This record gives sequence, structure tokens and C-alpha cells, in this order.
Amino acid sequence: MAKPATTENRWVKPVMIASLALNLAFVGAVVGYSLVGGRHGREGHSAGRADAMPYMRALTDTDRHRLRDALRQDFRQYRGTRGQITEDYGAALAALRADPFDRASLSAVLDRQSARANDRLQGGQRVLADFVAAMSADERSAYADRLAHQIERLAERWDHLDRKSE
Repeated sequence: MAKPATTENRWVKPVMIASLALNLAFVGAVVGYSLVGGRHGREGHSAGRADAMPYMRALTDTDRHRLRDALRQDFRQYRGTRGQITEDYGAALAALRADPFDRASLSAVLDRQSARANDRLQGGQRVLADFVAAMSADERSAYADRLAHQIERLAERWDHLDRKSE
């Protein structure tokens, strides 16, 4: 016979669902930020400008849009893992609720999620490498010059942050 719901465990399920929703919203925001291009409406940052990494910032606006389209296409091609993603979140919830707690089960879920994230990262790297390979020598040289400038800016920001923390 099932145990009657107590006041203590009635709130657990809604809290876990809310927590999962917040986690998914955060992941969606991070992915959206990187695909759409950063902080819209901020002075000095136009909508569609990628602030996430020097490789993207070094592209021309046209190339940035073309690369984003290629990244989206690649993502769609490999997005058949949606069911696995939700199944793994369910398995994580089950591992968290298990009594006694089974650390190995949670670790296995986290390992699968990490492997999928790594696959997506490698897909992005492959798309970028293919994109650059399709450039002419002059386009690639100009891109390298812009990338060098972005790397210098990044080093300056890090140096500034390092001096602030001293």
C-alpha cells in the first residue's frame, strides 16, 4: 500500500520541478547568448554581435551570421539526443532522491551529460574549422589579423583584472 502524502514530502516534487526548470532556463540562456550574439542594446555592442569568444568577434558581420547559420544547422543535425537529455535529467532526479544515495548513478549521468556537451563543443570546432578552410588566403589572413587584435584585447582585460585583484 502506498504511503499517504505527508506535509514534508508534498513540496519536494514542485521544488525539484522548479529547480529543473531554472537549470534548463539557464542552459537555454547561455546557448541563446552564444548563438544570438551577446548583450543586446548595450552601448558598443550591436544586436547579433558575438561577445562570447575572440574567434567569433574576429569575423566580419556577414561571416558571423553565416557561421551562426552553419552552427545551427550542425546542431539541428545532431539534436536527436533530446530524448536522452530529458531521460538523463530524470535519472539525475532519481539518483538524487534515492535513499541510500547512489553516488555512482549520479556520476554516470553527469558523465553522459558531459560527453554530450563535449560532442557539441567538438561539433562547433569542426564547423569553425570548415568555415575557415573555405576562406580564401586573403580572407584568412585578414581574419587572423582581426583575431590577433581580439586576443590582445582579451589579454589587456585579463591583465587589468589581475591588477585589480592584487
